[in-house]
Amino acid sequence: MKRGKQPEPDRFRHWKVTLFFLAAGAWFAGVITAQPLITGTAIVLLLVAVGLRLFSGTEQSSETESEDGEV
Repeated sequence: MKRGKQPEPDRFRHWKVTLFFLAAGAWFAGVITAQPLITGTAIVLLLVAVGLRLFSGTEQSSETESEDGEV
């Protein structure tokens, strides 16, 4: 496995960063107001961001493996 610059930028980067900050704000608001629903919403937002990470990672890893010739 090589680590280097990716040939093309991550197309979901903006969404992942936005979801992270929304989740952080929702978590903070949920902790301050002691509302478990808001804290749960923050967890769901983070899971969506992780899902985007996994979704974008599978596409890129298969392309880089085929270019390198390694499995």
